[in-house]
Amino acid sequence: MTLDEPSNSPARRQQYMVICSVMAGMFVYTLLTSGIIDSVKIVSGTFPGGTYMYKNSTRDYSAALGLMDDIGNSYNLSRSKYKDLLYTTYLDHPYQVGGSQQRFATGFLLQKKGEYEPLPTPQDRLKTDPSRLQQFQQQAFQFQDMPSVPASVATFPHSLGFVSALITSYKIIPALMNHAKEQHSSSSPVVWMTCDLNKKMCTFYAPHATTKTANQYNAFWLGDDDADTYLEKCSSGLDAVVDLEGVKSDFIWIVTYPYKLIFGSDDNTKKKDTDEL
Repeated sequence: MTLDEPSNSPARRQQYMVICSVMAGMFVYTLLTSGIIDSVKIVSGTFPGGTYMYKNSTRDYSAALGLMDDIGNSYNLSRSKYKDLLYTTYLDHPYQVGGSQQRFATGFLLQKKGEYEPLPTPQDRLKTDPSRLQQFQQQAFQFQDMPSVPASVATFPHSLGFVSALITSYKIIPALMNHAKEQHSSSSPVVWMTCDLNKKMCTFYAPHATTKTANQYNAFWLGDDDADTYLEKCSSGLDAVVDLEGVKSDFIWIVTYPYKLIFGSDDNTKKKDTDEL
């Protein structure tokens, strides 16, 4: 096949099919390495507690890892240092609250106060009409002292891709919330995640709201409503459940990528806009 081969030639179509087959194989491999067929093994453990220096967000849980990376990069942290330092807190059950209304927080869980301090927002991120990512970057850190309490604990692989993000949202978080609620009578439990991204493995905690820890448990809501109260305030309808524009953009990019790769497009030299986070 030559460079000036017509775009509708048999050779071009064959190349397109080969690339599509390779991508399909890679997708299946990603599913397997993301743990889609693995069970969530939950054990009893202890949430470590500490001072939580965090930023909160309301959007689909799939954005959590990207925002964790944004904070880590702003402090020049390598991914090998994320474990037991950077956490994401998931407040709502993903089967009950739609993607556009899911609440989570991301930040440092510090064992020593003052170990990390908030950084000033760089001037290039201070915009009058910021994107969603820039809004997150401009947001000030908040602080909350978190108690060390008994918790349901699980470890699970993470491929660092969108498949693992979906598995986290719709398999791991519900399993831990249900376990804490059914086995330990925890009302509206939250889930915490910290990851060793080099090893592609994450640890999840669902702290127990027992009779002894009920007063302390309010700290886990980070000054916001508990899940049951928040659920009553959530709007309904498809727009509330799914970020339609984000889904549309991602679907078009995924479907057209092989075609652009073969037949050429100005878009194939551009990265996806990270502001969609």
